Formats: sequence, C-alpha cells, structure tokens
Amino acid sequence: MSKLPWRANAPVVTVAKVQTVEREVRIIKDESRHLVYGVALEPDLRDSQDDEVGPEEIEKAAHNYMEHSQRADVQHDERPADVALVENFIAPQDLEIEGEHVTKGSWVQVWKVHDPEVWTDIQEGRITGLSIGGTAERV
Repeated sequence: MSKLPWRANAPVVTVAKVQTVEREVRIIKDESRHLVYGVALEPDLRDSQDDEVGPEEIEKAAHNYMEHSQRADVQHDERPADVALVENFIAPQDLEIEGEHVTKGSWVQVWKVHDPEVWTDIQEGRITGLSIGGTAERV
C-alpha cells in the first residue's frame, strides 16, 4: 500500500460510481432538496488503486481544494458538473449521518445538484459517491 502526499495541484471532486477495496462509500440523498451528503476522502481506507490517504494529507487536500479549485465533474470525465458545494468539513470525531458511519478525519461534503441528468443518475444508482481526482506522488 502507498500513502499519497498531495502536490500543489488542487484536486477535483467527482460525483461517480464509487467503491473502495475495504468498503462501499455511499452518498446520502436528500430527495426534496436535491442534496447529496458524502465522504470525499476517509483516512487510511484502502482504495481500488491500493492507496491510502492519512488524516494530515486529507486536511491538506481539503484546504487546497477550497482555496484553489472548488471544481466538480462527473465520473472523472472533466466535464463540469452543474452542482454546488454547500457544506464542507473535516469530521472532528467519529459520527453518524443518516445511519452511515463517518470516521474522524474524513472529508465530508454536501452538494446541491442542479443538473437534472446528474440527479437522475444519482437516483438510479449510476452515481453512488464522491471521488477525488488530483495529482499525487507515490512514496
């Protein structure tokens, strides 16, 4: 397994079909307000590329994203998504959102989805989570 320190390039958050090696990462839907709640990064969770990100790197990535990027796309296709980040925080402790466990140090986001096609993909299970795209260096 590799740990990934983040470079200066700001990450992009993607609404995507997401599953890690260790567990499925799901979004929580607020149907009436077209909001999705999800974990963008969870500390020390091995992903499908066999990578893990520690809490310090998660905090750096989240701050870098908010300061330099705040971009979103769909399925890592670099097509801008008509969504808006309305909440964003690092979980200060283990917590639960609608029955879903969130680990301390996780990067949690809430997105307002304006694009009807993206909302349909979320409702029909073609989009199931949040994913980070960015430049990293393996160590």
